[in-house]
Amino acid sequence: MKFSKSLNVLLHLKTLTISVHGKKINQVFGLFGTKIALKINEALHKNGGDYTDRGISPYQRKKSNVFKGTLTHLIYRNFKIFFIWGENNMKLKRISFLSLAIALVFFLQACNSSPQGASSEEKKSGGNYPERQIEIIVGFGAGGGSDNFARAIAKELKDILGVNINVVNMPGAAGINSADHVARQPADGYTIWSATSNHPVNIAAGVEKNDLSKLTSVGRVQNDTMTLQVKSDGKFKDIDDLIAQAKEKPGEITIGGTGSAGFDELVVKQFEKATGTKFNYISFEGSGEMTAALLGGHIDVIAEEPGPSIAQLESGDIKMLIAFTEEKMEGFEDVPTSTEMGIDVTDGQGRGFMVHSDTPPEIISALEKALEEAKDRPDYKEYEKANYLHLRDGWLNSEEYNAEFEKLIDTYGSLLNDMK
Repeated sequence: MKFSKSLNVLLHLKTLTISVHGKKINQVFGLFGTKIALKINEALHKNGGDYTDRGISPYQRKKSNVFKGTLTHLIYRNFKIFFIWGENNMKLKRISFLSLAIALVFFLQACNSSPQGASSEEKKSGGNYPERQIEIIVGFGAGGGSDNFARAIAKELKDILGVNINVVNMPGAAGINSADHVARQPADGYTIWSATSNHPVNIAAGVEKNDLSKLTSVGRVQNDTMTLQVKSDGKFKDIDDLIAQAKEKPGEITIGGTGSAGFDELVVKQFEKATGTKFNYISFEGSGEMTAALLGGHIDVIAEEPGPSIAQLESGDIKMLIAFTEEKMEGFEDVPTSTEMGIDVTDGQGRGFMVHSDTPPEIISALEKALEEAKDRPDYKEYEKANYLHLRDGWLNSEEYNAEFEKLIDTYGSLLNDMK
């Protein structure tokens, strides 16, 4: 037989590579070779490993003369053990490979006799996480607020964690489809869900089966500020005037928001409950359509964050009547806050990340730490400021974000019951 290289054994980054260029074990050594493979397989299975034959792709054969033939690899704990066969022009005695194969069997059996707990625990706890690409699943289309947020954070996480971060858009059902996908993936921290405030709404409405027992928080980064906005030359002088007119004409004043029975409408319902008013809520597909309806005089008020309508706010075409927040907002110091008016409504569109609830705590902690660092990096801060997402601190750690979800689920559940 002809071989391109002599036998090589390499131990690199927890990958044991054994390169032998020729044919498969059972083809080279007949029945005895098959017995060797079975013996290796038996030893591996005792240690939770596996034995697999894989062919080399035509592309790999074309790229390198080394890769000619087939590749067999064994997976042993955190080791991948590769056998590579191919043809070229150096001879290697069969006994050399036999000696190696037998030595490998003894190596695996020796490992089997050593304490297994550490490796098992390392696997369960995430070990050297992360070691490969991470996917962030976004439940909305490309170019929207949630997508832009996920990509801005992914850019920072890639640098911090040292692995590629791939953002995947999976729109549909207000994020429910994407949550279900993440809940069905392995609990290993390599599939992360970009969560929004729609999640507790969906759970409270009973349309989301993946509650906090299925998905758990990594951390919240953003807490956008919901406001009420009107035309500057319209019929409302200030927030007191709006409330007074709404009380005089229950259900007549129209207020626009994105989505039906979603986050925006529930904020409006909280405002109605706190002020004793009743509005006619009109649902829109997106912010642009809603703002155009306001400017065209088709609706009276919009429930909106500052960012999407900032051009109209700066031009003076639209004015902000109230901000549902605890403190005055930078650039909008003359706008009253709900807190100072005694209105107990401060919910904003939150954005953060969640993972499978069975993910090892060590991995969640690593992600939480990386996320906290990412949000404070200059490029991310610049993105936040450009989109007016910096107006209040949104950070909640894993435990705090879970607690916030629990509170919101209760609040929204009560509101949704009142709407029935």
